[in-house]
Amino acid sequence: MDAYPLGALVRRKAFQRLIVPVIFSLMIGCFTVLPFFTSHTSTAHAAGGLQINAGGPAVSPFLADADFTGGATAATTKAIDTSSVTNPAPQAVYQSNRYGNFTYTIPGLVASSAYTVRLHFAEEYWTAAGQRVFNVSINSTQVLTNFDIVATTGAEYKAVVEQFSATASSSGTITVQFAAVKDNAQVN
Repeated sequence: MDAYPLGALVRRKAFQRLIVPVIFSLMIGCFTVLPFFTSHTSTAHAAGGLQINAGGPAVSPFLADADFTGGATAATTKAIDTSSVTNPAPQAVYQSNRYGNFTYTIPGLVASSAYTVRLHFAEEYWTAAGQRVFNVSINSTQVLTNFDIVATTGAEYKAVVEQFSATASSSGTITVQFAAVKDNAQVN
């Protein structure tokens, strides 16, 4: 049991409220949700974003896979070409993925605030276009239709990032849904 004087406890709790938003940055594998300029001083994720290694363990600054329902995970040890990606995630993020039909519901955001969602993709299984096709919706609005990673990148083991604007719900969440058209949806 820890005992702290009242002043130390108040300082510790205030520090905890400030450090949490700084530590968490939202990225679905890879998600990245970064706030646009906001005028309020909430201590939710407004000070940073939250980055999630979809289907994988924590890889700084990405958190281990979290806030999802459905799907399964896979990984590879093959190197992923990130040369076409601006601000790529760490290599290990592209080497793990969540696939199937699944949803991420990211909590703890500032209600009704604007965020940038960056979705990281690298095909690790199929070798030709047309073998994996899927749709992606953010807050029930379809943002990718019949998305094909290989058709977009031109190769297996090559990364691409798709970036979108989204507004957190009144409860401070952003929901990203992946739905298979052919084979399985996938995100890194």
